Amino acid sequence: MIGNDSSYIYRSVEEIKANPERVFRLNLSKQKLDTFPQEIFACTNLVELDLSKNKIEEIPPQIGTLVNLESLSMANNSLVHLPKEIGKLTKLKYLGLNRNVLEDLPPEIGNLESLEVLEMWDNELNDLPDEMSKLQNLRILEIRGILFTDEQQA
Repeated sequence: MIGNDSSYIYRSVEEIKANPERVFRLNLSKQKLDTFPQEIFACTNLVELDLSKNKIEEIPPQIGTLVNLESLSMANNSLVHLPKEIGKLTKLKYLGLNRNVLEDLPPEIGNLESLEVLEMWDNELNDLPDEMSKLQNLRILEIRGILFTDEQQA
């Protein structure tokens, strides 16, 4: 087990239980998870979280407690909504939400002041919240495969 090495990538929920405060990077992709593991919330220093390619339907409101998170990948899951608490992740630079079934985004997404990349292609979004205009650091907004009306695109 590697001690306080921020470059080490943890790859199981069991592995993080012993010293959650030492977990900076966690990759639980392709684990067939259908719920967001509650053990993650004990990882208060978490900077990078990859839960892609699972079957997770919901991100719990406690996501807002992971205030050091800079990268969150939830691509290829079954998310329909994001909790408003996602807006508390003000250090987040990357948010990957591709290939979900998101129908909407909370207005609080506009609070992600550090966000540089937002990937949302292949979702069911009907609209984007006006608050997204506050994302001054956003460099990449990927929304391929989302069918907006002509009015919405204007």
